[in-house]
Amino acid sequence: MSFEQYPQPGARGFGVQPGESDSTFSYRVLGVLEVRRGGKPVDVPKGNTLNVLAALLLNANTTVTAEMLIERIWGDRPPKTARAVLQNCVSRLRSLGEPARGVRAIPMPIVTGPNGYSIRVAEGALDLYRFDRLMIDADRASAEGRTREAADLLHRGLTLWHNDLLSDVTAPGLRHIEIRQLGERRAAVLDRWADLELGSGQAHRVIPELRRAITAMPTAERLRYQLVRALVDNQQIGEASRLLRETETMLRDRYGLEAWPVLERWWRQLVIQASGDSAHWPQIVNPMTTEAVACGIPAMSKKAMR
Repeated sequence: MSFEQYPQPGARGFGVQPGESDSTFSYRVLGVLEVRRGGKPVDVPKGNTLNVLAALLLNANTTVTAEMLIERIWGDRPPKTARAVLQNCVSRLRSLGEPARGVRAIPMPIVTGPNGYSIRVAEGALDLYRFDRLMIDADRASAEGRTREAADLLHRGLTLWHNDLLSDVTAPGLRHIEIRQLGERRAAVLDRWADLELGSGQAHRVIPELRRAITAMPTAERLRYQLVRALVDNQQIGEASRLLRETETMLRDRYGLEAWPVLERWWRQLVIQASGDSAHWPQIVNPMTTEAVACGIPAMSKKAMR
Protein backbone atom coordinates (compact mmCIF):
# COMPACT_ATOMS: atom_id res chain seq x y z
CA MET A 1 0.00 0.00 0.00
CA SER A 2 1.47 3.35 -0.99
CA PHE A 3 0.93 6.70 0.68
CA GLU A 4 -1.44 7.71 -2.09
CA GLN A 5 -3.84 4.94 -1.07
CA TYR A 6 -4.54 6.55 2.28
CA PRO A 7 -7.39 9.06 2.64
CA GLN A 8 -6.08 12.59 2.33
CA PRO A 9 -8.93 14.94 3.17
CA GLY A 10 -8.14 18.50 2.22
CA ALA A 11 -4.89 17.65 0.43
CA ARG A 12 -3.87 20.36 -2.03
CA GLY A 13 -1.91 20.06 -5.22
CA PHE A 14 1.17 21.84 -6.48
CA GLY A 15 -0.54 23.86 -9.20
CA VAL A 16 -2.54 27.07 -8.86
CA GLN A 17 -4.22 27.14 -5.46
CA PRO A 18 -7.67 28.68 -4.89
CA GLY A 19 -7.43 32.44 -4.85
CA GLU A 20 -4.03 32.55 -6.55
CA SER A 21 -3.37 34.44 -9.76
CA ASP A 22 -1.39 33.30 -12.79
CA SER A 23 1.56 35.34 -11.51
CA THR A 24 1.86 33.45 -8.22
CA PHE A 25 5.04 31.46 -7.57
CA SER A 26 5.00 28.12 -5.77
CA TYR A 27 7.97 26.02 -4.73
CA ARG A 28 8.87 22.45 -3.82
CA VAL A 29 11.97 21.54 -1.80
CA LEU A 30 10.90 18.18 -0.32
CA GLY A 31 12.26 16.35 -3.34
CA VAL A 32 13.88 17.68 -6.50
CA LEU A 33 13.67 21.48 -6.36
CA GLU A 34 10.76 22.77 -8.44
CA VAL A 35 9.40 26.23 -9.18
CA ARG A 36 6.05 27.00 -10.77
CA ARG A 37 4.48 30.26 -11.84
CA GLY A 38 0.74 30.16 -12.21
CA GLY A 39 0.93 26.37 -12.05
CA LYS A 40 3.40 26.14 -14.96
CA PRO A 41 7.00 24.88 -14.47
CA VAL A 42 9.81 27.42 -14.38
CA ASP A 43 13.19 26.17 -15.57
CA VAL A 44 15.89 27.04 -13.00
CA PRO A 45 19.48 26.83 -14.31
CA LYS A 46 21.50 24.11 -12.61
CA GLY A 47 24.60 24.84 -10.60
CA ASN A 48 25.11 27.96 -8.50
CA THR A 49 21.81 29.57 -9.49
CA LEU A 50 19.81 26.58 -8.29
CA ASN A 51 22.00 26.30 -5.19
CA VAL A 52 21.32 29.91 -4.24
CA LEU A 53 17.58 29.44 -4.71
CA ALA A 54 17.64 26.32 -2.52
CA ALA A 55 19.49 28.20 0.24
CA LEU A 56 16.94 31.01 0.13
CA LEU A 57 13.91 28.69 0.09
CA LEU A 58 15.20 26.65 3.02
CA ASN A 59 15.31 29.95 4.92
CA ALA A 60 12.28 31.56 3.29
CA ASN A 61 11.03 34.93 4.57
CA THR A 62 14.23 35.50 6.55
CA THR A 63 17.35 37.37 5.51
CA VAL A 64 20.28 35.13 4.62
CA THR A 65 23.54 37.03 4.81
CA ALA A 66 25.88 37.05 1.86
CA GLU A 67 28.53 35.45 4.07
CA MET A 68 26.25 32.53 4.95
CA LEU A 69 25.21 32.03 1.33
CA ILE A 70 28.84 31.96 0.24
CA GLU A 71 29.69 29.44 2.98
CA ARG A 72 26.71 27.22 2.08
CA ILE A 73 27.45 27.31 -1.65
CA TRP A 74 31.25 26.98 -1.71
CA GLY A 75 32.23 25.78 1.75
CA ASP A 76 35.46 27.09 3.29
CA ARG A 77 37.17 27.70 -0.08
CA PRO A 78 35.03 30.21 -1.97
CA PRO A 79 36.40 31.79 -5.16
CA LYS A 80 37.56 35.40 -5.04
CA THR A 81 34.63 36.29 -7.28
CA ALA A 82 32.06 34.69 -4.93
CA ARG A 83 30.14 37.91 -4.18
CA ALA A 84 29.92 38.85 -7.84
CA VAL A 85 28.74 35.33 -8.74
CA LEU A 86 26.16 35.53 -5.96
CA GLN A 87 24.80 38.83 -7.28
CA ASN A 88 24.60 37.40 -10.80
CA CYS A 89 22.70 34.34 -9.51
CA VAL A 90 20.15 36.55 -7.74
CA SER A 91 19.68 38.66 -10.87
CA ARG A 92 19.20 35.52 -12.95
CA LEU A 93 16.62 34.18 -10.49
CA ARG A 94 14.65 37.41 -10.58
CA SER A 95 14.58 37.30 -14.37
CA LEU A 96 12.99 33.82 -14.31
CA GLY A 97 9.69 35.50 -13.56
CA GLU A 98 9.66 37.32 -16.89
CA PRO A 99 6.93 35.77 -19.08
CA ALA A 100 6.52 35.89 -22.83
CA ARG A 101 6.62 39.23 -24.63
CA GLY A 102 3.47 41.29 -24.22
CA VAL A 103 2.67 39.91 -20.74
CA ARG A 104 3.40 41.88 -17.58
CA ALA A 105 6.64 40.71 -15.94
CA ILE A 106 6.42 39.49 -12.34
CA PRO A 107 9.94 38.94 -11.00
CA MET A 108 10.68 36.22 -8.48
CA PRO A 109 10.23 37.94 -5.09
CA ILE A 110 13.84 38.05 -3.91
CA VAL A 111 14.57 41.09 -1.75
CA THR A 112 18.02 42.60 -1.33
CA GLY A 113 18.70 44.00 2.13
CA PRO A 114 21.68 45.71 3.72
CA ASN A 115 23.01 42.36 5.01
CA GLY A 116 21.88 39.83 2.45
CA TYR A 117 18.92 38.39 0.55
CA SER A 118 15.48 37.03 1.30
CA ILE A 119 12.83 35.32 -0.80
CA ARG A 120 9.24 36.21 0.06
CA VAL A 121 7.00 33.13 0.02
CA ALA A 122 3.25 33.25 0.52
CA GLU A 123 1.57 30.90 2.99
CA GLY A 124 0.88 27.58 1.27
CA ALA A 125 3.24 28.32 -1.63
CA LEU A 126 6.10 26.21 -0.23
CA ASP A 127 5.69 22.49 0.45
CA LEU A 128 7.91 22.76 3.54
CA TYR A 129 5.48 25.30 5.03
CA ARG A 130 2.54 22.99 4.36
CA PHE A 131 4.44 20.15 6.02
CA ASP A 132 5.13 22.32 9.09
CA ARG A 133 1.43 23.19 9.35
CA LEU A 134 0.41 19.53 9.24
CA MET A 135 2.94 18.67 11.96
CA ILE A 136 1.50 21.39 14.22
CA ASP A 137 -2.01 20.01 13.64
CA ALA A 138 -0.76 16.47 14.34
CA ASP A 139 0.82 17.58 17.62
CA ARG A 140 -2.46 19.16 18.68
CA ALA A 141 -4.50 16.10 17.75
CA SER A 142 -2.10 13.83 19.62
CA ALA A 143 -2.15 16.02 22.74
CA GLU A 144 -5.96 15.92 22.71
CA GLY A 145 -6.05 12.13 22.40
CA ARG A 146 -7.19 12.05 18.75
CA THR A 147 -4.67 9.38 17.81
CA ARG A 148 -6.25 8.31 14.52
CA GLU A 149 -6.42 11.90 13.32
CA ALA A 150 -2.83 12.51 14.40
CA ALA A 151 -1.64 9.50 12.39
CA ASP A 152 -3.55 10.69 9.31
CA LEU A 153 -2.07 14.18 9.61
CA LEU A 154 1.46 12.80 9.93
CA HIS A 155 0.81 10.66 6.88
CA ARG A 156 -0.46 13.62 4.88
CA GLY A 157 2.74 15.43 5.75
CA LEU A 158 4.84 12.48 4.60
CA THR A 159 3.08 12.41 1.22
CA LEU A 160 4.68 15.80 0.48
CA TRP A 161 8.14 14.21 0.54
CA HIS A 162 9.80 12.55 -2.42
CA ASN A 163 12.95 10.48 -2.70
CA ASP A 164 16.24 12.07 -3.78
CA LEU A 165 15.76 15.01 -1.46
CA LEU A 166 17.17 18.05 -3.28
CA SER A 167 19.44 15.73 -5.24
CA ASP A 168 19.94 18.49 -7.83
CA VAL A 169 21.59 20.73 -5.21
CA THR A 170 25.39 20.44 -5.34
CA ALA A 171 26.40 23.01 -2.71
CA PRO A 172 28.51 21.23 -0.03
CA GLY A 173 27.35 23.39 2.86
CA LEU A 174 23.67 22.89 2.07
CA ARG A 175 24.10 19.15 1.68
CA HIS A 176 26.03 18.82 4.93
CA ILE A 177 23.72 20.97 7.08
CA GLU A 178 20.21 21.88 5.88
CA ILE A 179 19.58 18.91 3.58
CA ARG A 180 20.92 16.39 6.10
CA GLN A 181 18.71 17.94 8.79
CA LEU A 182 15.69 17.66 6.50
CA GLY A 183 16.38 13.98 5.95
CA GLU A 184 16.65 13.40 9.69
CA ARG A 185 13.38 15.20 10.22
CA ARG A 186 11.62 13.04 7.66
CA ALA A 187 12.92 9.89 9.35
CA ALA A 188 11.69 11.14 12.75
CA VAL A 189 8.18 11.81 11.43
CA LEU A 190 8.07 8.43 9.70
CA ASP A 191 9.12 6.81 12.97
CA ARG A 192 6.38 8.65 14.86
CA TRP A 193 3.75 7.74 12.27
CA ALA A 194 4.80 4.08 12.41
CA ASP A 195 4.49 4.14 16.20
CA LEU A 196 0.90 5.36 16.01
CA GLU A 197 -0.09 2.91 13.30
CA LEU A 198 1.54 -0.06 15.04
CA GLY A 199 -0.05 0.97 18.31
CA SER A 200 -3.47 0.65 16.67
CA GLY A 201 -2.67 -2.72 15.06
CA GLN A 202 -2.05 -1.40 11.54
CA ALA A 203 1.24 -3.17 10.77
CA HIS A 204 0.18 -3.86 7.18
CA ARG A 205 0.00 -0.11 6.54
CA VAL A 206 3.54 0.73 7.59
CA ILE A 207 5.48 -2.23 6.17
CA PRO A 208 5.61 -1.07 2.50
CA GLU A 209 6.56 2.49 3.45
CA LEU A 210 9.23 1.41 5.92
CA ARG A 211 10.73 -0.90 3.31
CA ARG A 212 10.99 2.00 0.86
CA ALA A 213 12.37 4.33 3.52
CA ILE A 214 15.11 1.89 4.51
CA THR A 215 16.09 1.52 0.86
CA ALA A 216 16.50 5.31 0.68
CA MET A 217 18.00 5.63 4.21
CA PRO A 218 19.80 2.32 4.86
CA THR A 219 21.52 3.52 8.04
CA ALA A 220 18.33 4.73 9.77
CA GLU A 221 18.47 2.24 12.64
CA ARG A 222 15.21 3.29 14.29
CA LEU A 223 13.27 2.71 11.07
CA ARG A 224 14.86 -0.73 10.80
CA TYR A 225 13.67 -1.58 14.30
CA GLN A 226 10.19 -0.28 13.48
CA LEU A 227 10.07 -2.52 10.40
CA VAL A 228 11.19 -5.55 12.45
CA ARG A 229 8.43 -4.78 14.93
CA ALA A 230 5.84 -4.39 12.14
CA LEU A 231 6.88 -7.65 10.47
CA VAL A 232 6.60 -9.54 13.76
CA ASP A 233 3.17 -8.02 14.39
CA ASN A 234 2.18 -9.12 10.88
CA GLN A 235 3.49 -12.68 11.48
CA GLN A 236 6.31 -12.30 8.93
CA ILE A 237 8.89 -13.73 11.30
CA GLY A 238 11.36 -14.94 8.68
CA GLU A 239 11.74 -11.55 7.01
CA ALA A 240 11.93 -9.84 10.41
CA SER A 241 14.76 -12.14 11.48
CA ARG A 242 16.70 -11.54 8.26
CA LEU A 243 16.33 -7.76 8.60
CA LEU A 244 17.60 -7.84 12.17
CA ARG A 245 20.65 -9.82 11.05
CA GLU A 246 21.26 -7.30 8.24
CA THR A 247 21.04 -4.51 10.81
CA GLU A 248 23.60 -6.25 13.01
CA THR A 249 25.92 -6.56 10.01
CA MET A 250 25.42 -2.89 9.11
CA LEU A 251 26.26 -1.79 12.66
CA ARG A 252 29.38 -3.95 12.70
CA ASP A 253 30.64 -2.96 9.24
CA ARG A 254 29.80 0.74 9.55
CA TYR A 255 30.66 1.41 13.20
CA GLY A 256 32.72 -1.60 14.28
CA LEU A 257 30.11 -2.62 16.87
CA GLU A 258 29.28 -6.06 18.23
CA ALA A 259 25.55 -5.44 18.50
CA TRP A 260 24.10 -8.93 18.25
CA PRO A 261 23.87 -9.78 22.00
CA VAL A 262 21.59 -6.79 22.64
CA LEU A 263 19.63 -7.28 19.40
CA GLU A 264 19.12 -10.96 20.16
CA ARG A 265 17.74 -10.23 23.64
CA TRP A 266 15.36 -7.66 22.16
CA TRP A 267 14.32 -10.11 19.44
CA ARG A 268 13.42 -12.78 21.97
CA GLN A 269 11.39 -10.32 24.00
CA LEU A 270 9.64 -9.07 20.88
CA VAL A 271 8.71 -12.52 19.57
CA ILE A 272 7.62 -13.90 22.94
CA GLN A 273 5.36 -10.91 23.55
CA ALA A 274 4.26 -10.91 19.88
CA SER A 275 3.94 -7.14 20.06
CA GLY A 276 6.33 -4.19 20.09
CA ASP A 277 4.06 -2.14 22.35
CA SER A 278 5.60 -3.38 25.58
CA ALA A 279 8.96 -4.58 24.26
CA HIS A 280 11.79 -2.18 25.06
CA TRP A 281 13.97 -0.88 22.26
CA PRO A 282 17.53 -2.25 21.98
CA GLN A 283 19.69 -0.28 24.39
CA ILE A 284 22.77 1.38 22.91
CA VAL A 285 25.51 3.00 24.96
CA ASN A 286 27.31 6.13 23.84
CA PRO A 287 30.88 5.68 25.13
CA MET A 288 31.36 9.46 25.11
CA THR A 289 28.70 9.93 27.80
CA THR A 290 28.06 6.34 29.03
CA GLU A 291 24.34 7.14 28.70
CA ALA A 292 22.11 4.33 27.48
CA VAL A 293 19.66 5.46 24.83
CA ALA A 294 17.13 3.66 22.67
CA CYS A 295 18.59 2.96 19.20
CA GLY A 296 19.95 5.69 17.02
CA ILE A 297 23.38 6.50 18.51
CA PRO A 298 26.07 5.32 16.04
CA ALA A 299 28.41 4.31 18.82
CA MET A 300 28.30 1.52 21.41
CA SER A 301 30.44 0.28 24.23
CA LYS A 302 31.39 -3.30 23.40
CA LYS A 303 31.55 -4.03 27.12
CA ALA A 304 27.97 -2.83 27.54
CA MET A 305 26.83 -5.05 24.65
CA ARG A 306 27.84 -8.25 26.43
